[in-house]
Amino acid sequence: MGIKARMGLPQHIARLSLFNPAESRTTSLFAVVTPHPNEERFDAEIVDTKGNCYLQLTGYHTVEIPNAMNAEGVKALHAAMSLEPVAA
Repeated sequence: MGIKARMGLPQHIARLSLFNPAESRTTSLFAVVTPHPNEERFDAEIVDTKGNCYLQLTGYHTVEIPNAMNAEGVKALHAAMSLEPVAA
C-alpha cells in the first residue's frame, strides 16, 4: 500500500483499548502503526521503551479530504515529522 499523497480524517475505529494510563506519565511513549496490506485500515499501539502497551487501536480507517493538499505539500509534511535528519 505505501504512503499515499493525501490528507484524511478519522472515519472509523473498530476497537480502542486503554491499559495502565497512570504509568504513562513517567515514561517516554512511542506509536507503532501497522498498515493492513491492500486495505485502507491501520492498527496502532502506544508503547514504552520496554514494549509495555498503553493504548491499542484496531481497525482505524480514514476518509480523504478532497483537495486538502497537493502531493508536494504532503511530502514536506512527512519530512517534517520524520525522525531522519534533514540537511539545512
